[in-house]
Amino acid sequence: MTDSQLADLTDGTAPTSAPADEAQGADQRPTAIKILDTAKSLIEEHGEAGLRMNDLVDQSGTTVGSIYHFYGSREGVIEAVRAEQFGQALATDGTQRDVQELVDALNAVQDRDELVGLATTFLTRFFTDQATEELWQTFEIIGSARLRPGLRQAVTDVQTRLNSDYAQVIAVLQEKGLIRRDLDARSLAVFIQAFVIGRLLGLMDEAEPLTEEAWAAIVHHFLGSILAPE
Repeated sequence: MTDSQLADLTDGTAPTSAPADEAQGADQRPTAIKILDTAKSLIEEHGEAGLRMNDLVDQSGTTVGSIYHFYGSREGVIEAVRAEQFGQALATDGTQRDVQELVDALNAVQDRDELVGLATTFLTRFFTDQATEELWQTFEIIGSARLRPGLRQAVTDVQTRLNSDYAQVIAVLQEKGLIRRDLDARSLAVFIQAFVIGRLLGLMDEAEPLTEEAWAAIVHHFLGSILAPE
C-alpha cells in the first residue's frame, strides 16, 4: 500500500470507487466481518490510538477501498468495533455477536424452574476474566461516547435494540404468567442490564470485593421479586 493511500485513510478523503468485487454485487458480508474482527483484535491489543490502518489492511487481507466501502473512515471502523463490544457484554456468552440465543431460549421457557435456572445462569456468569474485561470495556465505551457523536449514536442504536429485544421477551414471559404483569417490560429490561453492568462496581471494592456466592444470593432474591405468584 502506498503512502498516498494511507494518507487518504487518515485525512477523510475516500476513494471514488468501491472494490471490483463490491461493484459487481458479490457477497460483501465476509469482507466486512473480516475487517471488523481484525480491527477488534488490534484495538484490544493496542487500544484505539494503536489502530494503524496499514496494519488493518495487511492483517485483514482486504483493501483500502473495502474499508471505506463498509465503514467510511478509520473512526467508522472504531465505532463499529466499539458498538459490537458494547453489545457483547450483555450477550449470553463471550463469543456471541448478539443476544439472539438468549432471546430464543427465554421465548421457549414454559415453567418457573426453567426460567429461574436460565436467568440465574445469565446473571451469575460474570465472574470470568473475559466477562470482567467486557464489562470494563462497556464502562470505557460509555465514557468515550459522551464527546463522540458518531460513537454515541452507534452505542445508542445497540442499546435501543437490546432494550427492545429483552422487553419483548419479558412481555412474552408475562403472557405466560411467569413474570409479574404489573412491571413495565421495557423498564425491567433496562434494570436487568444495569444490574449486570453494575457488578463491576463490586469488584472495585478493595475492602470487600464482591464474591460469586454473595452475588448469586442477590440474584436469587431479585428473581423471586419479579416472578408472578404461583
